[in-house]
Amino acid sequence: MIRTQRIYLRELLPNDSDDYFLISPTTDAILMKYASFFATNSPKKAKEFLTEHYFSNYSRLLGIFSSKNDSLIGALLVKQYYFNKNYLSYLDLSFFISETYRGNGYITETLKSIIDYYSGKGLFLEYLKFVVDPKNDSCIKVMEKIQCECWSDPNLSFGYPLKYRKKL
Repeated sequence: MIRTQRIYLRELLPNDSDDYFLISPTTDAILMKYASFFATNSPKKAKEFLTEHYFSNYSRLLGIFSSKNDSLIGALLVKQYYFNKNYLSYLDLSFFISETYRGNGYITETLKSIIDYYSGKGLFLEYLKFVVDPKNDSCIKVMEKIQCECWSDPNLSFGYPLKYRKKL
């Protein structure tokens, strides 16, 4: 488990489906625009989504929980990409935070804790990678706060995703 003063991260389990459904992006227009792949339209679909990621060999779905009240406030999808079976090349990260907690630095805090966690693991991991919609100003600000490098030209993106990476 990864823990900071305000949040902790742990793998979401299929029995977290009711809580996940309550914060799922289906009723949040901003999240549906930028993170619709996290959306579930029923508790049953939420359970299927969590089960799929719980048993995956290539991705982990972590819940972002408030330390104050142990409530689920967001999610972080960590996809692992291997150069070979012994060499983890990079992680691709996607995330969302529920509307109630947005704008309070929770995502920045979450990503900094992930950076610290993977930096201290002694892995042959070079980068954390993010794909960002060029119109998602909030996410771009987070990328700047955690000092990610934009490695696609924002002037040439024309609506295509921007690519950011954080060297470890």
